[in-house]
Amino acid sequence: MSDDLKAMTTEELRVEFQACLRVTGQHLTRLALVLQELESRGENVQGVSGTLLSLLRRIAGGTLLAGVVIQFIDQPKVMAKIGKMPVEEQEAIVAGKKKPPTANSSPHRQSQTRKDIEDKNPLVAAQYATVRDLADLIADMLQRHPKPSEVWDALCGNAFVRKTLLPKMRRVS
Repeated sequence: MSDDLKAMTTEELRVEFQACLRVTGQHLTRLALVLQELESRGENVQGVSGTLLSLLRRIAGGTLLAGVVIQFIDQPKVMAKIGKMPVEEQEAIVAGKKKPPTANSSPHRQSQTRKDIEDKNPLVAAQYATVRDLADLIADMLQRHPKPSEVWDALCGNAFVRKTLLPKMRRVS
């Protein structure tokens, strides 16, 4: 088998590689459907990691594309974000027509937070924001305010910020 690969040109190998990825996606989808059928019959599948089982169940359920798993298996945070998107958006990302989110990006939460800040409702913003989003907002507030020390003193005087947010921000940074 390896002799036939050695005889191929680099371009032929690239084509073969892409063909194998397509087949892998088809096999992953088939595996997901087999798992679904086994479980519907009350069978307990063993010898497979819980993470893989979870991904296979989502593939079988039609909420996660096998192509997303193949393309982003080494980026679990990115894969998780893509997996929350509608299948149409997942297809666009797998096809290279749409840029995937980054591991640190949080477009829904960030836009929600920015909207709430514009509406001057930071308490609602805090419910939807990640620690990194809140840290970014605090940094932004400190940079824009004419007296940043007053903002910092007010933030540190807030029990939620002092007891919950600041310790988490230290762990993230």
